[in-house]
Amino acid sequence: MRSTVRLLSVGAVAAATLLAAPSAFAADSAVTQAVTGGTLTASAADLTLAGVTTTHSAQNSTGTMTITADDSTGTGAGWNVTEQVSNLIYTGSYTGTDIPAANL
Repeated sequence: MRSTVRLLSVGAVAAATLLAAPSAFAADSAVTQAVTGGTLTASAADLTLAGVTTTHSAQNSTGTMTITADDSTGTGAGWNVTEQVSNLIYTGSYTGTDIPAANL
């Protein structure tokens, strides 16, 4: 009986120590984080035109171009992209003709 009382006493002291010990978890605290939105970007790439035969007269050529638009602002508001081109200026050493922007 004596060993049973001693075991119960040790168990009670251990339980009291655990209950009185400070919590292992930190106190609740606020966490603040700033999130900065990105930018609006657009780019055009991979312009591919069908081949033409060299002549001294105006010609039409069709092709494709990849246009990429990205809204990294995080607002979800959306936006529109308008591509604007200028004249293609001939800079070769042979006789050539500029291509007006209206023809693109």
